[in-house]
Amino acid sequence: MLEDFCAERRKLARSFPLPEKDEVLEWLKAHRPRQGSEARPAWGVRVNAGGVPGGISLAEGWRPGCAFVVLAAPWVDSPATGTGLSADLLHERIKGLRGSVAAFPVEWGLELTGADPRLPAEVAAAAGLLTWRGGPLESYLVLGRTGTFPQLVEHWSYVEGLAQFYGEAGAKVRREVRGLRGTALVPPGLAVALVLIEAGLAVAAGTRELSLAYAPCGHLLQDVAAMNALARLAPPGLTVDVTCLLWSGGALTGHGGAAAAAAWTGLTAVLGGAERAEVAALDGQRNPGEPQNLLAQMAALARLAGDQRRAFLTAVQREEELIAAEAGAIVSRIEELGAGDLRAGVMPALAEGSLDVPLAPSGVCRGQVLAARDQEGAVRFLDPGHLPLPPAAKEYHRAQLERRAQAEGREPGVSMVIDDIYALNKGFLVGRPE
Repeated sequence: MLEDFCAERRKLARSFPLPEKDEVLEWLKAHRPRQGSEARPAWGVRVNAGGVPGGISLAEGWRPGCAFVVLAAPWVDSPATGTGLSADLLHERIKGLRGSVAAFPVEWGLELTGADPRLPAEVAAAAGLLTWRGGPLESYLVLGRTGTFPQLVEHWSYVEGLAQFYGEAGAKVRREVRGLRGTALVPPGLAVALVLIEAGLAVAAGTRELSLAYAPCGHLLQDVAAMNALARLAPPGLTVDVTCLLWSGGALTGHGGAAAAAAWTGLTAVLGGAERAEVAALDGQRNPGEPQNLLAQMAALARLAGDQRRAFLTAVQREEELIAAEAGAIVSRIEELGAGDLRAGVMPALAEGSLDVPLAPSGVCRGQVLAARDQEGAVRFLDPGHLPLPPAAKEYHRAQLERRAQAEGREPGVSMVIDDIYALNKGFLVGRPE
């Protein structure tokens, strides 16, 4: 498989100025960016680079508490753009990012979010950004018909090969998959299934170590159950760790939202047994002092909550079993449609609705799934569409939403979905009628 990748890399190099592997390895060995952290979870931040390809300066005060930085922005041209990239310009971009990595010696990464991640991954490796987040399913659900799913799978197979290529030479790349990006309310059973599908696609491309990234829905018990189920259902033979992503709902809770999101994410990560937790998101080159305080607070929170994890695991067992059954049923149906091959089963599953997401942004799936919160704030299927959920699971979701509807004096319906969307702006999980 590695030989096939090398042949593909030589072919790509005829059109694009790929960095020379030997020079990259020499630089990486000289600087040795620190990988990971002894603390568990390891705390990190996401920075929206705003399309800026040069260096990203970070506040000196972050260093003691920060274990990783992930850049989130398409900051380098890719073969898919058709615009090309000169060798000189590529060198300048790599040089700028190397300056940041050398000046702030933590683990650096990049979200590979475009239609073609091959060149961005090459540049990320050359610059010392050795965590690569993303995958073909996530890209397809967001980008839709701008690229075919088989094309995306092929391009991401190149990325997996590149990770192996550098890993065998002594520069370990951390691959991280999250299944879906966006702020839509997604029941954890479906969210876990999407991550597992992405993990299966990476395994099929030769990857044997993965970080499975989970985006919290904001209900603590349900999120801890989902993270347990995710680790438990990982493909056999795969070495995994779990990353807890920043809870997106915290950004909508008004004043103090960043602190609320960080604290809630940190608590979820500790109780869910995550190895890594992303607790702050920053925009552009602005570097307020707040992340420094957030990172320090997370260490204190971990000490307070860590001893409670065992007791919490007993409380989440029922929810974990429900999520595992739902995610397992979705993945099994896709494998069945692909005659055992996840890659072959994804498109038929999207067509028949056995793989679907709420408020689908790209038009590549039916978009029939609707989710709302129950009386306690857990996310339930209001309409599961054609997802192959077990009958008992469907009944449980229906009963939980009817319980909320009865308490609020209304019928279960779309009004719940709308109210829950606006609830976070008022500082609540559940959208109660006024």
